[in-house]
Amino acid sequence: MANSQQTSWLQSFFLDMWYGRRWWVQCISWLLLPLSWLYQLLAYANQRWQKKQATRIAVPVVVVGNISVGGTGKTPIIIALANALTAKYIQVGIISRGYGSKAPYYPYLVTAGDQASYSGDEPLLIAKATQCPVMIDQNRVAAAQQLLASHPDIQLILSDDGLQHHRLRRNVEIVVVDSERGLGNHFCLPAGPLREPAKRLSTVDWVLLNTPATKELEPKQEQAQEQVEIDRKLPIKVSLQPQAWRHIASQKIHPLTPYPWLNGERKNVSNKALHAVAGIGHPQRFFNTLTQLGLNSHQHSFDDHHQFTAQDFSAWTNDTVLMTEKDGVKCQALIGEALISKTKMPKDCWALMVDIHLPDALIENVASLISSSN
Repeated sequence: MANSQQTSWLQSFFLDMWYGRRWWVQCISWLLLPLSWLYQLLAYANQRWQKKQATRIAVPVVVVGNISVGGTGKTPIIIALANALTAKYIQVGIISRGYGSKAPYYPYLVTAGDQASYSGDEPLLIAKATQCPVMIDQNRVAAAQQLLASHPDIQLILSDDGLQHHRLRRNVEIVVVDSERGLGNHFCLPAGPLREPAKRLSTVDWVLLNTPATKELEPKQEQAQEQVEIDRKLPIKVSLQPQAWRHIASQKIHPLTPYPWLNGERKNVSNKALHAVAGIGHPQRFFNTLTQLGLNSHQHSFDDHHQFTAQDFSAWTNDTVLMTEKDGVKCQALIGEALISKTKMPKDCWALMVDIHLPDALIENVASLISSSN
């Protein structure tokens, strides 16, 4: 198994410092502590100012965010929660900052037919996976207001991230923590990865601990474990579970096994190399999931929200490429353009579809906001 790192040296340096990969780099974090104290002071002052200017929206607002920099798995949780609420016939709208978007104007309503270059990768993935209206704007109050103006039937708004955006009043706060990285060295930026001190976790409504994918528990065991954890007020363990493969060019869905790219051939007969690509906040989580699925691949990690080009894939045109759904929504248009222009680009690209089981108590807690707001 080969590992190829295309992440920036600056990002790698800070990850080493925050999460303890090399001791001598960790020592630098202590030198940055005065800057962390200044950051906390300014953040606290800004938070107080925002709360004084806070706006209450006409419908309940639920924020799903984190207190650390980088990927913790918020997007799959937003998708799972939106779909669970929709199944209860609740009209859900979603707002997002739209990081990396280049929309012609803001607030911008994202649809499933948009391109990731306009909407940003995460809002497009959410729109495709939930079929809910998604509005993007750095100003989340403006996004929420415009969302309600364009979709007055919406009963509840989910905010993708925005935990630190206190200008928007919220009814429920859900924080997602990556179990593998945790809170790093527990320092705030720039000495550590935290946007807010760790004690902030004691003030939110729910803390979800995103753990590595494992074999699913039997339903009765799962419910029992969930109830015990809720009673003890501990972080609730959740995990992304692989569900299927999506062929990016055709968008057709195939079961996890047999591996659809083998076309019925035995695994040891295929002469195509297998490349795993991840432009997400925590690429190793995706690579570990592939390993658990029995797949040995060449691993290529990119910066979070990386804007892929055909050049990134030019060396693997005859091979098979596996990626996350978040990367898949960006590469769908890229592959389509390559087919038209005959640019060198792998045609055998697959996105791993995942799902996450949320505690019933959390879903009921959020759904109950509808009746209490009437």
